Amino acid sequence: MRFVVDAQLPPALAAWIRRRGSDANHVFDLNLEDADDAAIARWAINANAAVITKDDDFGRLGYEQLQIVWVRIGNASNTALIAVIEPLWDEICAQLASGVRIIEIR
Repeated sequence: MRFVVDAQLPPALAAWIRRRGSDANHVFDLNLEDADDAAIARWAINANAAVITKDDDFGRLGYEQLQIVWVRIGNASNTALIAVIEPLWDEICAQLASGVRIIEIR
């Protein structure tokens, strides 16, 4: 499974995902930190990657093939963010593998 982590989330999240065996890049790694959401979405679709973001705009772009993990928690430290995501990670990956388009993390 492949992921791209959007700019509002830390590069540490992409590193954490890689440690779990998936391919993950932060938009900074891809020189997309100044790209608009549509450009990031197109990159993700072409790379067959899910976007992990705090931005609700990705769901409104209308790209049916785009998969989104929408992080809907407030500002949090890297440790707190990963503590929320970690127990859900296997289920997130399973849902994405089954074709679920948008997954909300609250």
